Amino acid sequence: MNLSDLEAFAAVVEWGSIVGAAGRLYLTQSAVTKRIQNLEGALGVILLDRQSRPMRPTHVGKKVYDHAEEILASVAAMKAEVVHDGEPSGEFNLGVAPGLGETVVAPLFKTLCHHFPKLVPRVFAQNTRVLLERLVSGSIVAGIMLCSGGDDPPDTLMAEVVGKLPYILVGSQKYPSGHLSTIADLAQQPWIVGTERCAARYYLDRTFKSRGLPLRIMVETESKDSQLLLAAQGTGLAVVPSYLVDASPAALDLRVLEVEDFDASQNVWIAYSRYIGSQEKAIPYIRKTIVEYLESLGR
Repeated sequence: MNLSDLEAFAAVVEWGSIVGAAGRLYLTQSAVTKRIQNLEGALGVILLDRQSRPMRPTHVGKKVYDHAEEILASVAAMKAEVVHDGEPSGEFNLGVAPGLGETVVAPLFKTLCHHFPKLVPRVFAQNTRVLLERLVSGSIVAGIMLCSGGDDPPDTLMAEVVGKLPYILVGSQKYPSGHLSTIADLAQQPWIVGTERCAARYYLDRTFKSRGLPLRIMVETESKDSQLLLAAQGTGLAVVPSYLVDASPAALDLRVLEVEDFDASQNVWIAYSRYIGSQEKAIPYIRKTIVEYLESLGR
């Protein structure tokens, strides 16, 4: 048994296939298979259910994976501490929730590259649910996520709230002010929403279900621009980050609606693994960049 075997096994569990693990580790599929067989031979157990799709660990395989994750994280932390005298270096995979906007990526890159020249940042724009899964699996180092109140990252991660991103309810000008005053009123309207893993969609699903109300989805699209245009045309209601409304070509045709007990604003979280070694030094700089970015949106 060696670290390479553990790494291959962990990659198969995280990616759900030999093919995915091979791509992640830059190995051939046969090499990954051989390493898994070596580990199973050393432990005398079957670690993977090879008939399931995606490939899943067996009962004992889950236990081995938990140990492997801790071992690999500890080794990574040790390497990070001793290489370059503890200066952060190597690949730094950072996830960013799309609701924060594309313009946040440039200042993040600038900050990381300026303060940590030996760090190689890679930014992934993905929904919060996906980012949490990737943080837990270790395929990203840190994530900047949007969560509704009470919907916090798991305790297994280091996490903190760094600000709030206002989301607002919009519809076309056909809606008179005060016409929709309760969440029950909203349940009678058609909706334009993001995908199921979108932060705003998650808030809507949870809010309506908690009251036993239906969410009448008319259009599902990830594009916030499309959501605003469709809302302006009267297709339905939409919940979007407030900073997008004024910049939208449809701004003059939109009405901001205020409804009692309806607040879709999202907490902005930074979350990262407990075992990232010297790369943790980059977190305060990321935090500062995000705080300044959120402040700029409110100006």
